[in-house]
Amino acid sequence: MDMKAHLLLLCELIPFIALISIFSTLTYQRNILWKNELTLWGDIALKSPLKPRPHVNLGNAYDRAGLTRKAIEEHKRVITLAPDYAKGYLNLGVDYYNLGKFDEALALYKTALGLNPENNEVHYNIGLIYHKQGKLKEALTEYKKACEQKFNEPDVHFNMGTLYGQIGLIDESIQEYKTAIELAPEDIFVYYHLGKTYLEHKRDYDKALLYFKKGQKVKPNHPLAQKINTFIKMIERAVNNQNPKQYNGH
Repeated sequence: MDMKAHLLLLCELIPFIALISIFSTLTYQRNILWKNELTLWGDIALKSPLKPRPHVNLGNAYDRAGLTRKAIEEHKRVITLAPDYAKGYLNLGVDYYNLGKFDEALALYKTALGLNPENNEVHYNIGLIYHKQGKLKEALTEYKKACEQKFNEPDVHFNMGTLYGQIGLIDESIQEYKTAIELAPEDIFVYYHLGKTYLEHKRDYDKALLYFKKGQKVKPNHPLAQKINTFIKMIERAVNNQNPKQYNGH
């Protein structure tokens, strides 16, 4: 290739090379800008301050990062921008709940429920507050409403199992724990509580051992596995000594 042809080819390539350089620079800058969701949604919210969606996502990102008070600021903006958006009140209520401000959370949940009476998650969250406040009848009502609307989350059934146990409905408690296990078969806490229920309330040592051992198997390195192992040894020792009354389940 002679010098003239080489120069001509180079001239033709220069715009293409420049274009690649521009795109590479933009991609690098975009990657820096979007290196995490806080930066991403913070940038979008800054550029679209009157749109609620970016503030919803930024608030949720703050929640995932454990920055609850920052999340509250964003969820409050959402409510201001979209006062009929039920999820905004729910998100803000969850933040207040996490801060232990149950009255504020409950008021927000009820507002969300007024905007969307079929929201099963709101019923569940209201149930959590009533449960913590010792209002067991009210809590059970809310948990059931959540389940009726196909809010088939293991936590709902676990909490219902705990509540039934608190009011002495042991068979119902056992059934809820079993449903929770079907939905979350790797949850060691449910196996532990189900084993304890059989042990303390039913005196069914075989089933207590069964669920304790299942719990130990799914998470053998979990701190709770050590406590489960203590129960297993107590039961086995008592059964071998033919004196199952020697342990009290504590």
